[in-house]
Amino acid sequence: RDMDVLKNIAKVSRALRASTGRFSQRESSRGGFQYLGCSDSRLLVGGCLGEFPCKQRLAVEGKMHCDQFQSYNQHSAGIWVEFATDSKFVDLEVIIDAGIIPDNMSVNAALGIDVYVREGRTFRWMSVHAPKSLSSPYIRTRLSFADSHERHVVRVYMPLYARVRRLHVGVPDTASFFAPDFTADGKPVLFYGSSITQGCAAARPALCVPSLVGRCLNRETINLGFSSSAFGETEIARAIGELDLGGVVIEYDHNADLAHLRDTHETFVKTIRECNTTVPIVLLSRASAGLSCSREEAAERLGVIEKTYRLLVSEGDTHISLLSGDEVIPEDMRDCSFADDRHPNQKGLDLIAEALVTALEGMLHD
Repeated sequence: RDMDVLKNIAKVSRALRASTGRFSQRESSRGGFQYLGCSDSRLLVGGCLGEFPCKQRLAVEGKMHCDQFQSYNQHSAGIWVEFATDSKFVDLEVIIDAGIIPDNMSVNAALGIDVYVREGRTFRWMSVHAPKSLSSPYIRTRLSFADSHERHVVRVYMPLYARVRRLHVGVPDTASFFAPDFTADGKPVLFYGSSITQGCAAARPALCVPSLVGRCLNRETINLGFSSSAFGETEIARAIGELDLGGVVIEYDHNADLAHLRDTHETFVKTIRECNTTVPIVLLSRASAGLSCSREEAAERLGVIEKTYRLLVSEGDTHISLLSGDEVIPEDMRDCSFADDRHPNQKGLDLIAEALVTALEGMLHD
């Protein structure tokens, strides 16, 4: 299990019901401010496979191996919105629900929104904001820019462990919104895996592995990390295979026991490959560093993933690579790279992201 204790918060409360009735998802005006909702074309949404806000990150049919899957599927991990404005002030209003706070994360990291200013391909972190009270589903903050009248491109990453129900961006009536000029270097890269992919133990919402890789590669990334509930179901492999992607990273070694990994890994990867014969695939094994399982079991697990890799290579697949998690985070770095017995901390997540960037840069061809 990824987490033994989760603090359930922000169920559909009176505050949520009252708040969701106040705003639409379209443009509105109140108190001298104009507000954009998610349906406005000047608000760019990234990291999402459908409309946003969404009830689930991945629309998939069939019964999943773990009952918790749907709980994590509704979280907004990896999704961001981007807008441009010439205003000195920007108001952000977000309503969340279905939130949880993993034991090894802060409220800001699990439930917060993470704000960056983008200048071309360069990102500058600005601030992170979370609900002021765990009983409230409401995030409201005002961003201020010292250089007024300059055009700013702002990217806001959504919470890793909560669902966004409503989002509005407001500027004074005297200011303007513009469509952002983001141009990706290619098709999105999708990440499928466990809590490590979703972002457990990240320091902030934008510092999960998929988002780190996305900013480095200047690409949209899709975060399909499902804490405690990534078991390599064939239905998920088919859904991934049907998408038009630039690359796929697969990491579900942490959730499946060894027998389940043996039973599913080859089928999962080959199902994606049969749907898309050329999309680059990176297979990532768990980074255990001798903590979450014995060295002997870690070697067996890596052997299962290597078997899948070697089989596809023997069949002529030239668009697949393998990364050993224990080489990415070696045992002599475990003291500074883990938040607990299985979750890499921010340093560990940075190491994983750096290794994946290197691997993907040599494979992406779209």
